[in-house]
Amino acid sequence: MAATQSNRLVNGRLEYIDSLRGLAVLLMVMVHAAATWSPSTASQQSIIGYVAAGLGGLAAPLFVVLFGWSISKSELTNRKIAVRAGVLFAAQILLNSIAPHLFNTFTPGILSLFAILIITAPLWLKISRWQVMPGLPFWLILLPLLCSTSFLLPNMMGGSTWDSRVETSNIGQIISHLFFTGLYPLIPWLAFAIFGALIAENYSFVPQTVYRERLTWTMMLGGCMFCVASIQYALVNNLDWAAPTANADSNSTVLTFFPANAAFLIAAMTGVGLLWLLFKKVTNTKSLNILGQFSLSVYILHFIPLSLARDFEVEYEWSIIGSAIMVILYTLCWWPLAIIWNKKAKKWSLEYLLAKYSK
Repeated sequence: MAATQSNRLVNGRLEYIDSLRGLAVLLMVMVHAAATWSPSTASQQSIIGYVAAGLGGLAAPLFVVLFGWSISKSELTNRKIAVRAGVLFAAQILLNSIAPHLFNTFTPGILSLFAILIITAPLWLKISRWQVMPGLPFWLILLPLLCSTSFLLPNMMGGSTWDSRVETSNIGQIISHLFFTGLYPLIPWLAFAIFGALIAENYSFVPQTVYRERLTWTMMLGGCMFCVASIQYALVNNLDWAAPTANADSNSTVLTFFPANAAFLIAAMTGVGLLWLLFKKVTNTKSLNILGQFSLSVYILHFIPLSLARDFEVEYEWSIIGSAIMVILYTLCWWPLAIIWNKKAKKWSLEYLLAKYSK
């Protein structure tokens, strides 16, 4: 019987984890390309719009959940923490320089979130593993609190405009963006890292495997019901189901990414959980695994062509269909490029540097 990805190792790496990383970076490329080349006539209130919003909204959460999984599985030393955090902060500044039309030089992004997660890992891993009482782990309290920050601390979550979340005029603003008001602030995005750590530890607080499976599927079913209800609510009330930012009327969108509201966090965890269950059953995605091994490098480099061609949809008057075709082609081209990269220049990658200098 062929081994499933859940128990197959390739060069000491779990195959389905790299497959998920490959999917995550493809979704990141897709959502950024779609945002760059989106015609003004595009609308989300269509089947295609909802699919694009749903898949695009899973990109960053999947990345962070995978990162939380990796941290939980790692034996972090002070050297590893210092080197990896330093490289990630430097990579974020490099990315910002590649895409100056989107970011200021010191704008915190998802790579700086990874750096903060590594630095704070000893603390948040320990806290999330606490037992309030037998059978009641502290994460059952912590996750709902993190998901509720947009309600509990609305004034600390920052504005809903892109400019307000990338501006870094002083050190205080940079620190604020790292922890609360930026594109990917630690609060509430820590929820995804904790979710990844829980998956890595296989719900160790639950004594029997059968109960763990029931808990997993109960959570997924509840999340799916929530997503269906939120889509129905959006349709009935003529609202956008999901959008990067809220409009001046904060009630115009059900799920918002900036800031990450409770509806978005619940829907994203559900989507990531379903993808995780699916990929553990898939048996052959070797080329996607290779792409996943270069996910951080691809994430940085894919901004270069987008920066150079950011006005093409206007200059060449692309239609919605034309833009969609270009987005799909641009997204998929990174897949064979990663395979070539793996064969010809594997050492020239961020992943290689992190592995070599943080042992």
